[in-house]
Amino acid sequence: MLKILNRETQKALEANAMQGIGALTEEELVEKMANAFCMQYRRDFNIPTGSRMVIFAGPNRIGATALYSAAILAGIGYAVEAVVLSPKNELPTVVRQAMGKVRESRVPLIEVSGDFRPPKMDETTIVLDGICGLDLPDGPFTGSLAAVCRFINSRKPVVISLDIPSGLHAEDNTGNHFDNVIRAKHTYTFHGPKLAFLFEENAPYVGEWHLLNIGLDNGKTEKSIRHYLVEYSDMEGIIKPRKRFSNKYAYGRVLLIAGSKGMMGAAILAARAAYRSGVGHLTLAVPEGMANVVHTALPEALVVEGSLPEDLASFDAIAIGPGIGRDEEAHDRVTAAVLGAKGKLILDADALFFLAKDSELLEALPEGTILTPHTGEFDRIFGPFETGSQRIAKAEEVARNRRLYILLKGPYTAIVTPITPVIFNCTGNPGLATAGTGDVLTGMVLAGAGKGIGAFEICLTSAFIHGYAADLYCTDFQAESLMASDIADYLPRAMKPFAEEPFTPIY
Repeated sequence: MLKILNRETQKALEANAMQGIGALTEEELVEKMANAFCMQYRRDFNIPTGSRMVIFAGPNRIGATALYSAAILAGIGYAVEAVVLSPKNELPTVVRQAMGKVRESRVPLIEVSGDFRPPKMDETTIVLDGICGLDLPDGPFTGSLAAVCRFINSRKPVVISLDIPSGLHAEDNTGNHFDNVIRAKHTYTFHGPKLAFLFEENAPYVGEWHLLNIGLDNGKTEKSIRHYLVEYSDMEGIIKPRKRFSNKYAYGRVLLIAGSKGMMGAAILAARAAYRSGVGHLTLAVPEGMANVVHTALPEALVVEGSLPEDLASFDAIAIGPGIGRDEEAHDRVTAAVLGAKGKLILDADALFFLAKDSELLEALPEGTILTPHTGEFDRIFGPFETGSQRIAKAEEVARNRRLYILLKGPYTAIVTPITPVIFNCTGNPGLATAGTGDVLTGMVLAGAGKGIGAFEICLTSAFIHGYAADLYCTDFQAESLMASDIADYLPRAMKPFAEEPFTPIY
């Protein structure tokens, strides 16, 4: 998994690289970072080498990296000029060394320690932002460097930020002055992604982010990492083979409480996804008069109408919420499930609505319950929150104190548990922003819960495969046409690459 770095963990990572046998000097470190950026930049963009580039370098390590990058880019034919910002008229040695490299490459360079006389820029200019990186004090971004960032934004050039857009904090930007934060089109980040990249409110500043891993990690920062981003390779072998001598009850006896008049599609989507995810025996509980709808669309389903089954404690897992509505009958069903479940319990959609309305119901949730809210649902229950970092911090607190598992849905779905760091999912695309995709995810979680998989593994696997199915669909078609039922249809293809052992017939 990719470690998500903050200011402290990144500083520790780089400090470790400059200690001990075979250690890098600071100059070698920034050269290495600059080379990695320039190589990847050339791979990513077919920009004519004559294009005008203005490099802004701050009085810090990322500024030195920007200056080394200027020398490299000039050497391959880019029309580069550099501006070194020194508001206190003090520059560290590594920046001075980098300025020497720039002068050797005959790049025009000016050092600004007083009044800022900006270079001419327009929307065709490419700006390399090496002003701040993570070298920011806590609190809102202000001062002379912030004024330079405001000026750059006003000219609307194509901005490429190194490590993180200047002015943006790596984690919590509550109360930050966003007018002063660089608006990057692309961000090339070093060593690991930053938590701020994963939150919606920061997207206009981060743009598209790219990871540059230069091989510094020696495992010494492991204990201080609180957040991770899952990678494709982490999921290899997650689909376990079925035993030849087994039956449907070996893969879970589960109950899905879903649907209402006009909302039966949610029930069918969730049930269909549960079957595609390998559930053994599923009972679908729907309101009176709705069974025929299910039998027509999903002949595999065992349906009960009206009252819930009396033996709720006998089910390995119960999921409730998709399409149940928000009337008194739905509230009673949620209450019965919360109080009667003995196996794993999953709450989604309208069931989460009642948690926000009924504090006693929230308090009654058994330990190990899995909640699958999107950000709006989470905020109704536990918020509101101004930023993604506040929301994640609250999810961590709730999961730890109440012993719950929270699958916080979004572009980077977060798996928050009582016992592990927060894991963010990497799969999925904007096509998932359509009605019913959450119901599909609920069915997948229910199937995993019925098979006796641990709650953390259920949430991680379901989120990953759900998003990967959407990605596979978009390789065949495109995000605009994606429907929730397409996710269920693509689950077999999405699961196959991650099977522990391929199926081999005996004949």
